[in-house]
Amino acid sequence: MIQIESSYANINNFTSTLNNMNIVFQSSQQIAIKDSTFQNNTALEGGALYFQNIQQNIELKNCIFINNIAYANGGAIVFDTIKNIFLDQTTNIKQNTALIGGGIRIKGVEQFVFLNKGQIVQNKAEIYGDNIATYPSQVSIQSFSQQKDSFTFKSNIPLGKVWINNFQSGGSLEFDIFFMDENGKHINFSSNSLKQGVYPKIIQNEIQYWNAHLIVFNSSLVQLVGESSSEILCKQCPQEAEICEFDHFILKQGYWRSSNLSDQIFECTKYQESCNELKSDTQFGCIEGYVGPLCEQCDYSGMIWPNRYSENSSKSNCQKCSATSNQIAFLIISTSIIIVYLFFQLCQTDELGSYFSELVQVYKYFLCQVFDELPSNSVNFDRIN
Repeated sequence: MIQIESSYANINNFTSTLNNMNIVFQSSQQIAIKDSTFQNNTALEGGALYFQNIQQNIELKNCIFINNIAYANGGAIVFDTIKNIFLDQTTNIKQNTALIGGGIRIKGVEQFVFLNKGQIVQNKAEIYGDNIATYPSQVSIQSFSQQKDSFTFKSNIPLGKVWINNFQSGGSLEFDIFFMDENGKHINFSSNSLKQGVYPKIIQNEIQYWNAHLIVFNSSLVQLVGESSSEILCKQCPQEAEICEFDHFILKQGYWRSSNLSDQIFECTKYQESCNELKSDTQFGCIEGYVGPLCEQCDYSGMIWPNRYSENSSKSNCQKCSATSNQIAFLIISTSIIIVYLFFQLCQTDELGSYFSELVQVYKYFLCQVFDELPSNSVNFDRIN
């Protein structure tokens, strides 16, 4: 190994052939290599060149890397903890081999600038990253179940979700999870070679690092869409349910609950027909005109429904306030006619006191009828425990 530690290194017209070592550039500021050839060299990491802790730019211009071999990473070059890489259009990296990163291996850094105009082709990696390798960046899920046509996989890695459709409860599901490189190639290594220590120690450590960070599949991580809990628990359908399927149920007419997620059910006693989840146009389990717990209140203010509602004269249901206004107007007119009639009767009799007393009683009666029809200005919601 030839190690170079210099703040600024410039190499021109250099040839390296048939060497069992590489050139290591370490802790430099800037490096430029031009018009150079690296061929048939071998090393553990970086068959030809190894760059580590380079603070600024690495430039390769009109350079050729061919038939170099690395027993671990980077058949031609390893870039370890770097910032900027520039390869011009006359630089060729081809027919190099390694376990990871047949042409180039970039590691020790997540963010870097790689301006590549060169030709990086025909390189080979045994585990992953034929031409360029960083770290595994994709996940592939494949099913090997005999019933694989009965459901589909849609993987969305940024959201961390996998959708499985048309899968019935109680069934079995077999699938494999693969890590992949940037080009979609599966990471492929031999477990026997890993156990027997065939791979170099640095490769063994990296593979074991992947295994240590795998999350073992756990059924507690399965969640049905729309459920507020991550646990799957089967319950008996309530007797008050008209429809019961999948993860929800719909109540029969005459029953009410506070929300669609609640399983506390109450019977509606005042207005039984007002509680009806079977209708598609209900609000909070109440049909039009009714609001509140057990749908026992009329929507006097029109906050829930587009119209205002009040109880009718017999208090048997809620009706639009326009109909109530017509009844009130009719009562007022009728009352006025009776009062005028009684007044003329009083003018024609000497029994003024008796008729006056009767007039007061009649007037009270009709006033009570009128005010009974007036809607209340507030709605009282009783608390249900």
